[in-house]
Amino acid sequence: MFFFHKDYFRNARGQHLKIFFYGAAMMILALIITALVTLVTFGGGIGLIFGDYIGLGVMTLVFGGLALFVMMVLVLMPLQYSIYAYYMYGYNNADFRFTDGLLLFKKGNFWKSVGIIILLNIMFFVLSGVIYGVIYGTGFAIASLFGVGSAMFNPDAAEALGVGAMGVLIVIQFGLAFIQMAVYLLAQIAISMIMLNHIDQPQTSLGSKLAKGLTIAFKSMKDLIKLLLSNFILIAIPVILHFVAIIVIGISGLSLGSPDSLVFPVGVAISMGVVGVVFMIMYIFIGYYMIGSYISYYFNGRDAYEAKYETPNDNNYGPEDTQHITIS
Repeated sequence: MFFFHKDYFRNARGQHLKIFFYGAAMMILALIITALVTLVTFGGGIGLIFGDYIGLGVMTLVFGGLALFVMMVLVLMPLQYSIYAYYMYGYNNADFRFTDGLLLFKKGNFWKSVGIIILLNIMFFVLSGVIYGVIYGTGFAIASLFGVGSAMFNPDAAEALGVGAMGVLIVIQFGLAFIQMAVYLLAQIAISMIMLNHIDQPQTSLGSKLAKGLTIAFKSMKDLIKLLLSNFILIAIPVILHFVAIIVIGISGLSLGSPDSLVFPVGVAISMGVVGVVFMIMYIFIGYYMIGSYISYYFNGRDAYEAKYETPNDNNYGPEDTQHITIS
């Protein structure tokens, strides 16, 4: 358990702070760009509308929305995925600068990157719809066998159920939610492996990226289950602890002070604030190592794939047009 997390921690030793702060700086840059464009376009449009320039204000909002969408596709999404490059450089213990995270914007990479990002997002959107339809269609069929099918989508019908039927409905709903989350994670891993391969080998063909990424994602069910379970545990632990902390704070507040006194709401508010900050830091830490586990999973899978399907060269990096940019 946690093999890929430990592997990433070991390989990127000495670079973790650099990776984290470069990634944070990239996210802040994306947020600043988004805030400025949103403020200028939507703020200006609303200001014009309130200034009785309704037609001009509406046009500003429409074109501002289109501009924000274009910027999201051409700037924000590439910036988001570029953060992975820092993890990949660090995993390979290579020296890198902040500007190396902008590799998707380099000449020869940019339009390929935009294209594959659009394709992967469309794939994820379509897969999400199909997954939702199949899972809940199957769930409805199973629920109908127990006579609670209509209650899945009709609150009034659910309220009319008996205790036993309601228990069956709850079990089915929880089961469907768990299956949906697991399938979504599998889809996300597959798409992430394709994108990581694009970042690693941007000059290869789209077909090669898709085939290699999907093979890496599902090459070993044993490793895939390890990755899924490890990250599920990492997510579940702080969620459970957070829930327990909220209950403890509430019970302690009721025990130590009267709800009518000023001390009670102030004490609870301060405690909740401290707990919120602590768990926010914990979630950031967990998120960092979850991404790191994906990076480790990719490189372990890539090495196994290339050892089996590709002929190694003397330099072990492949020909120039398929060179691994993360370790070159």
